[in-house]
Amino acid sequence: MALYYLKESDDGGTPVAPTALVKPKDISSPILSIAFGSIILLATFVQLLGLTWLFEEHLFLSLPPSILPNYPPTPAIRPLELPATNGTLASLDVAMALRGLGKLHPARILIAGKVTSDKESEQLLLGVLNTIRAEGIDIIQAQESSPAAEYHSVALCRYDLPYWISAPLRLESVPGKISNKGQYCFLPASADPSGALQLFAETNHGEIVGSIWWEIFREISRLGSMKPSPDISPVWLLGGRLLVFPERSPVFLTDRGSLPLKESRSDKVKSPTPRLENFLLGIEQKERGEKSAPFDMQWNDGLVVLCQESDLSSLETLQQLESQRAWRHLSWITQIVIGVGCIILLLIGVRSRRTPSLILAVLVTVTTLAATMLALRHGILIPWLAPAFVTLGLLVREALPRFPRSPR
Repeated sequence: MALYYLKESDDGGTPVAPTALVKPKDISSPILSIAFGSIILLATFVQLLGLTWLFEEHLFLSLPPSILPNYPPTPAIRPLELPATNGTLASLDVAMALRGLGKLHPARILIAGKVTSDKESEQLLLGVLNTIRAEGIDIIQAQESSPAAEYHSVALCRYDLPYWISAPLRLESVPGKISNKGQYCFLPASADPSGALQLFAETNHGEIVGSIWWEIFREISRLGSMKPSPDISPVWLLGGRLLVFPERSPVFLTDRGSLPLKESRSDKVKSPTPRLENFLLGIEQKERGEKSAPFDMQWNDGLVVLCQESDLSSLETLQQLESQRAWRHLSWITQIVIGVGCIILLLIGVRSRRTPSLILAVLVTVTTLAATMLALRHGILIPWLAPAFVTLGLLVREALPRFPRSPR
């Protein structure tokens, strides 16, 4: 409602017509709304894709442990280093390692390498494999690609973008076929030129199969999940580059379906990787009846990977990636709804007066901090970037000067 005052003449005559008071005009509001609305929308998709993890990880490391009581634990992966000759593992070494692991009851065993076919120890290895599988311990073995190779299928839903938007996924072709007879995956023939981990390949029939690195990645995800049962939801491969997991951060791949290697975390003290000779010594002490509780706990219910020294950096990359994905996220629809809600709050605050606008900024900040801390206790990362830009937009709006309206 406009306010008016009476303007009297200087000579004390009759008053003239009432004149409206000049009210400040905020000409920056439309521009501010459009600018910060676009930023909030962009921030929603940035956090939806998990691009804020580097900042979040540094923040988690700086917080006291009492604030994060339910911090997702590091997945229980136990690499066992075996000696290798020309990139292959001796069948006798694999057999001795499996025989010892059969007494420790791990959750699952993966053989991440080519095993030489030695006539003297081949029957021994086959007997050990059958014994361990009879005890209920799953063993996943990588095999070299050949026309007689058989692989199990991968629960992967694929959607490729049009060729004029994105380059198509260039998966390597491997001989063989899909079969449900065993849990077999392919062993990458050679390392990726960029040093990445090859996750997928394609058979001559157009079927997508997984490599040993994909199997290790899936097992780490299953063991690191906070759900009591394994997640059987399908994984989506969007545009050949984005690997989307249900309620988890997506993973970016190369155009060849490979996972880029991450830098080693030199700031953390690493425990030495157990080697075969030390492992067999521990098994011998256990058989003599010596106390071996710490040794047993190291392998019990863990994911054991029989590998060589050159595979340790690859395993570290998978563990670093899963430490990020161990945090649960809200669904895509929920995050987008929160982003739209933040834009609506921004428009309400911009069109309000100074005091209600500042109150709204404080309420958004306090609510976001409280909800974030509560969600972190349950291992959930909620969108915080979009609400932060709502508060910033309202503060910028109050800091901008206002100009008077031009009289009519």
